[in-house]
Amino acid sequence: MNTHAIASATGRMRSLLVSPLLWLTLAYLLFELSFSARLLDAAGGTATIQEIHSLENFGRVLSGVALGLVGAGFLLRRRPLTGGGRVFIGASLILMIAGLLLDLNSDPLHAGLSVAGVIAGLCALLLLRHVGDWVVLRSVLATGLFILTSVATMFVAQTRLVNNMVARLDDTDRRNAVILADAAARLSGCRLRVDDIFLCDGEQSPSGKAFTAVFPMLALGLPDLESKGLAVIRRQAANRFTVECDAGTEGCIGTLNHFSNNVWLPIMKEVRDSWEQYKSGIKKHHNTVEGVATEQERAWSNYVSDLKKRNWTPETVPERWHDDVRKKLGQKGLILHDTWQLDDRESFYRAVELKVLREADSRLSKELKRFDMDATIDSFQKFFAQRHVQQKIRATLGFNGESRTFPPTIDAAQIETAVYRPLVMQAVNRYLEQIGAPASTFGPGGTSEQLGSDAAQRLIVPPIALFFSLVGGAGHLLKLLILLTGILTTNWPFRATISIGVVAYLIYMPMTAPNTVTQSQAYANLDRYVAAHVGARLGKFAGGLTAGLLEWTIRAQQYAYPINEKIRTSIMGSVEFGYTDRRRVS
Repeated sequence: MNTHAIASATGRMRSLLVSPLLWLTLAYLLFELSFSARLLDAAGGTATIQEIHSLENFGRVLSGVALGLVGAGFLLRRRPLTGGGRVFIGASLILMIAGLLLDLNSDPLHAGLSVAGVIAGLCALLLLRHVGDWVVLRSVLATGLFILTSVATMFVAQTRLVNNMVARLDDTDRRNAVILADAAARLSGCRLRVDDIFLCDGEQSPSGKAFTAVFPMLALGLPDLESKGLAVIRRQAANRFTVECDAGTEGCIGTLNHFSNNVWLPIMKEVRDSWEQYKSGIKKHHNTVEGVATEQERAWSNYVSDLKKRNWTPETVPERWHDDVRKKLGQKGLILHDTWQLDDRESFYRAVELKVLREADSRLSKELKRFDMDATIDSFQKFFAQRHVQQKIRATLGFNGESRTFPPTIDAAQIETAVYRPLVMQAVNRYLEQIGAPASTFGPGGTSEQLGSDAAQRLIVPPIALFFSLVGGAGHLLKLLILLTGILTTNWPFRATISIGVVAYLIYMPMTAPNTVTQSQAYANLDRYVAAHVGARLGKFAGGLTAGLLEWTIRAQQYAYPINEKIRTSIMGSVEFGYTDRRRVS
């Protein structure tokens, strides 16, 4: 290479290094590849459909940024945009605005995003009109508006794509999706194998994670899916409510240790406290009754003291004041006859006794009413077995069945057999009854519509999200290679050919490499079933294409994931994108 060529290459390299497009593309790739790794961890791991949705939304934003950066290659220039570039950007903006307006008219769910995209797109079009005054600030502003329009367009378009695919699933598909979503959780948790595919020989491989993520889609066409799937779930459903969920959340019973320490023992303490309050009320009543004589003496003493204030005694009160004295005693709760003689101590004591007993019985009655029982309970065991107490325990545990009486035990073995196991079995039976219901209950308007909808999303979203993530990374790797080859030559066709050839090889290479997951007989069966199932609905070509793309996604992750994960952990500071793997936490 001569001196002139070296100088030219050096100049092109310097120009490239100050190009914002290079650094924007690199930044995008770092985020996209890191996100792709985290998405696979979630979709092929323990993530809930809500967590996958959150990651999916982030991915849609990245897809929009990817589309926007295509336009940035034309817009980030110091000279006016003319010719083919101007036509491309203008046409792209018009198409995106039209799509957003159509979506706004048919689906108001993302109205705010669509409106923002339309406004940004119109503003970008206005900026394109001012060709003669194309300065750096205008270029940056137009790029930002183009990217915002692209983000809105891709978000809405991918949402519409997923919704349309979900809408194509009938009630039976949704019920089967529920079964397959449960099976996928078993795969990720190393508690299920698909014939000769077993994904838990140590840490899951990237292909194994991808297989878990797309398994519901692959297996949707399995024959006898309902009977076979329910049999598997029936054997392992207890795990769903014990070790596969977050203890403390609704519907999760947790492990025996968690249940004993955080649920049952607090119930025992609460009932024990109520028992002590009950005993205290009974004892207080007993003490009050036993203290009647003392109260009689005190009341008589107070009565005599009040009379002394007027220099009277019970025997010397003027007769015209007798009624007033009786009235004042009546105001204190003593029921005395109109003819009661003021010095009749025996009748006075009887009135005091009746007052004390009446007030004590009233207090006791209120106390017993609070516990919904009588005063004959003489042991904690009998107290624990009372209907009111058992009802409260069943309500706290969420247990149905009036015939079940829980024992007052703190023994671990008794807690397991008498409380924990019945509670788990009830949860299992409820779940089996729900997913074994007629297919119509999982469709629109059915009692399990939400469960069917979530499972349908679990079926559709991971394969699409993983595919778009890989394609987005490959597309911008191509763009980066085209930029970098510009250092060596200005021959655009040569640069494009070399870059496309490299990316095409990287895309094709996983299909030729050995893969323990996709080369198994079990996978071959699933591949055939999904091709036939999709082909029966959308045509043979669509069935084959779907099967091929799913296989490529699984194979490609074997090579893409280790690189993506290294970027995420070493360069991006282990960013989690809002998802935390429960298995690593525990």
